[in-house]
Amino acid sequence: MNYTNRNQNIDIYFAEIKKFDSLSREKEVELFEKINKGDKKAESELFNGVAKLAVAIAKTYTSNAELLEELIQEANYGVLRAIPKFDINRGIRFSTYARWWMRTSISAYLDDMGIISHRMDSVDDNVKKIRREFFAENCREATEYEVLDILEE
Repeated sequence: MNYTNRNQNIDIYFAEIKKFDSLSREKEVELFEKINKGDKKAESELFNGVAKLAVAIAKTYTSNAELLEELIQEANYGVLRAIPKFDINRGIRFSTYARWWMRTSISAYLDDMGIISHRMDSVDDNVKKIRREFFAENCREATEYEVLDILEE
């Protein structure tokens, strides 16, 4: 999809993020070990490593260039929220965990704007169902990690 006619900035951003490689599981672990020691450069590398994923997720919500730019920002905000909350010892990939935060941020933004996202409604419904079933089976609320594990099955 070419957004040049609507906004050159977004095409510049797309060109910039093409420079970043996607992260392997091993690289995610390595970066989180550095982040846990306070390495801000590792945090930036992790953020950049999921930038393409943030764009891909944002693109699933709209083809409007002006809205897409906002949704990418929201997805990136979700990544920033996910980094300090992530526990590498849980055995799931950061990209999987961050995806949930990206979608949550986008959904909240769209909701605040009064825009209905049917795509997010189906994800929200699925998560609610998983949480209800988990509670019925375990007599307690599911953690974010438990919900993600079930979603990955």
